Formats: sequence, structure tokens, C-alpha cells
Amino acid sequence: MNLIIHYKKIKLNQINTFNIGSYIEQHQNEIDNLIDLLYVKSIITDFKIYIVKQDYQLTIEKNIYKLEHPIKDYKKYYQLGYLRATIEDHFTSAMSLKHANSTISKVLQKAFEMKIGFHKIMDANTEQERVRFLISNVLCKVVTNIDDSNTQYRLQSNYGNYFKNSDIQLSDTCTKKGEMTWKDLMKLSIGISNLSIFMDRTLKEKCTTPLMFNNSIIYPFSDENVYKTFQMFFHEINPEITEKEIKLFIKKFTTDYTSLSLKDKTDIQFKPIVKVMPNANFILFRTFSGTNLVRAYLSNTQQALDDQGDRFEKEVESLISLKFKDVKDSIKYKNSNGEKGEIDLCFLGDKNIYFVECKNRVHPISASSSINNYEYVMKASQIQLPRAVNYFNENRKNFIKTNFKTEIENIDEYNIHKLIILSNRNLSGLNIDDVSVRDIFSLEKTLESGTIEMGITSLKDEDYHPEDIEVIHLWDNEKSFQEIDLHNFLSSDSKYFKFLNETIAIKQTRDFQYKEHTFQQELYSFNAYAEDKELTKPRTEPQSVS
Repeated sequence: MNLIIHYKKIKLNQINTFNIGSYIEQHQNEIDNLIDLLYVKSIITDFKIYIVKQDYQLTIEKNIYKLEHPIKDYKKYYQLGYLRATIEDHFTSAMSLKHANSTISKVLQKAFEMKIGFHKIMDANTEQERVRFLISNVLCKVVTNIDDSNTQYRLQSNYGNYFKNSDIQLSDTCTKKGEMTWKDLMKLSIGISNLSIFMDRTLKEKCTTPLMFNNSIIYPFSDENVYKTFQMFFHEINPEITEKEIKLFIKKFTTDYTSLSLKDKTDIQFKPIVKVMPNANFILFRTFSGTNLVRAYLSNTQQALDDQGDRFEKEVESLISLKFKDVKDSIKYKNSNGEKGEIDLCFLGDKNIYFVECKNRVHPISASSSINNYEYVMKASQIQLPRAVNYFNENRKNFIKTNFKTEIENIDEYNIHKLIILSNRNLSGLNIDDVSVRDIFSLEKTLESGTIEMGITSLKDEDYHPEDIEVIHLWDNEKSFQEIDLHNFLSSDSKYFKFLNETIAIKQTRDFQYKEHTFQQELYSFNAYAEDKELTKPRTEPQSVS
């Protein structure tokens, strides 16, 4: 609350000359305490969401507060999902840097500076000395049309995470009545990222003192200038985008401290335009640069790309069909109790029958965004799959004859397997009683390649040593897929997830202190980073483990 009060005391004409470096130095202890308090407040809010919405239980021992879940290993696979997603993002980023020309943006920046300066030094040789940037149509055109490693990484990441399993095309509009397309949103993300790179390079070159640098990293804007900035970006990308759409985008991406209360939870990562008082805003370009605008837009506007999951279901069906014949989809039924249901996928093996529920949800990034994922998994494991199996058991022979158009005399001897296949890695590897929760990425590895690899890939070819890559075989005979390999994948002793648990991940805890109370969080980190600080150098990134 002190932070909000402080913001409200700043006069509009003071923002441009506000000495942030001096302020930080004078109030370091208060700022540190405030940050600690905000961390604890955020944790308590998350605890509440986990307890109320996801069935966690609070344990208190010697003033240490932490959460446990009644489902065995639930917390472990919840956190492993985050770790796997992070490693995959790092790998994609490293590969795009390795195989693309990363100097193009530097060349364009220098050429642009020579023709039209986009920065100037304000209040030189004073305590308020700072760099100010001049955002123009020409600059927006340059940064939104750079095609380099950064661009390719963002395009690949967005497509793989959000559009691959959706019927929505990149050329489709984000809203039914608007002109802004998903591709436009991705281009804006690329443009702001490149602008942030330009800004950072300029600050490193032009700022002669730490004070000057600190004064330069805050970018104040009036409401009108916020609109003009995004208008220039959007109109360079797509001139058909309307004023109404631009204003709605700004509203959805603004953290408004003028109307927040102590009970409100803010997420500046998803809302990097910060309103500190009427007609006074900061645009956090660095935060914008690190934010996936597609994911943020979906969250801020409460949209979903594929609510029904039809496209994802087809992706899973296509994958399973590589190794199993006659996979049936969308089996509608009505059981003896009059209950209606639908089985997403069903297929037969050697004296085995598999029932599959497909859940197409984006990977959660917070306690609140993981609620739907949890509810979908619980519904599938506790209601949908048991009901489908009960229907099958009512008359096994009739079920096979009706849906597979064949007769199996010994169908009563068939073993039943229940699967949930997710489009994200969250909770994948978890077994809830006799239901296996897995993700499409690890399923693909199990059915297609039969191996996973672990090693260090370098941005420099001379530092890359393929002989150091460790290959883990998922197939029992190490040559071809057999049905027993799927059984292993679905078991609690899965080779895939055993490798993750024993080789890739290391369990850690983080403690946050408030007075005499300690709030403890568990998480999993990349084992190599935790054990060898040399691997944290920018020139190396972890190999992909999907």
C-alpha cells in the first residue's frame, strides 16, 4: 500500500525528472522489506487458491507453513511440468540463436541511428541526466520487420504452444468483430522485443554512470502517448486495426494502481503498462519483451483457443495410429442408468483395451491458471473414464461388435488401461489410482523415436561434443516399439519419468520469512544448473527433454 501511496504523490511534471537511482539508495531497506512482504502476500494468495480450488491441505509445523496434496506424487509432477516447459523453452531459444544470423538487428539499429536518431540525452551533467527514446512510425516499421533468431524463436514457440493443436489459423482475428489477427499479435510481440533490445544496447553505450542508467530505465507516458505508441505499432503491422481494438488492448494490458485495493493480486508480467496516477503511466518495455503476448492476451481476455479439443484429439489419434490399428474416436453411449457420455479415443492391443481422454489446455503459469487443468484431470479420472469403463463392462462383446465391427471371443480376458493425454506437461507422469496422466510430447517420444537425449548444446560449434550426449532408450529391445513399451510408459515405474526424476530434476525448497512465520515452497530445478555453476554461462543451454 505504501508503494501505491507513493505513486499517487508523484506529480505529473515530476515523472520525467524523477531520480529513481537516488530514491532506491535512500529507501533501500524499505524497498527490501516491501519486496519481502509482497512475496509473502503472493504466496498466501496462491496457498488460498490451491487449498480452495485444488484440494491442497495446509500443514503447520514449528511455524513453517507448506502445502501437501492428498494424491500421491501430485506436487512432484505438478512442478516437473514447469521444469520441462522451461527446459524446452531454453532449448528452442538456444537453437534459434545457433542457426540464425543474430547480427542483423545490430546492423539495422546502427543504420537507423545514422539516418534518424531515436534517442537523446536529457539534462546532461545533472543528477537527472538520462536517455530518452523517440518512438516513431519509422522505428516501429524497422523493429516489426526484423527477421532474425529472436523472431524465429518467438514464432516457433507461439505456434508450438498455442496453435499446433487448435483449429484456429494465425490469420484468424482475435475477436469475432475485430481486425487484429493472431499473427498481428505475434508481430507486435516481436516488434516490442526488438525495440527493447535496441533500448538496452543504447543504454549500455550511452549511460556513463549507474545513476544515469537507473534514471533511463523508466519510460513515462501520458494516456495519449500510450495510445499513440501502440497505434504506431499496430498500424505498421495492420492498418485495418481499429481505434477501439487498440484501446481495448491497452486496457487489458494495464495494471491500474489508481484503482487497486490491498486484496487485488496483480500480474505485471501479463499487464506491463502501469498506471500510477490519472494520465501518468509507465510502459515496462523489458517486461513486455519477456512476455508471451499470445498467452497474456488469452489470459487477459479470458479466451481459449480450442475449448472442445477436437484438433488435439485428432493429433493424439494420429500419433497412436502409428503403432495401433483401428483407433476409434468420439464413441457416444448411454449406459443402463440412462447416463450419457462420450469416449474420446478407444483402441485395442494384444489382450488389452485402452480408453483415452484428451485434454487440450495451455500450460499453466500460476496457481490461478492451473485451476482448469486440475479440474479437467479430476473430471476425467473420477467421472469420465470410470463411467466409460463401466459402460464397456456392461456388455463387453456388444461394445466391441458395435464400435469395432468385429467379435472377440476372449474379450473378458482383456486388461483395461485408462489414459489422460494432455496438451501440456503439467501433471504428466502422475498416476491417480489406475489412471495414467501423460502428455503428447512424451507420448510422441515413446511411440515414434523410442529415445530421449541429454547433454549440453553450445552456441559455438567448436564447444559442441556429440559424443557426450547420453541416449536413454525407451523401447525394451532398443530397436522397435512393442506394446510392453507403452505399458512401461503408463506405469509408475516409467523409464521416461524415472530418467527425469533421477537425472534431470533436483528437488529444492524456497523459504519466505514474515516475522516469525516461514512460508515454504517446493520446486524442481535443472540438476546440471544446480550442481555446476559453469553451465549457467550464456553460451550453453540444456539439451531438449520433451
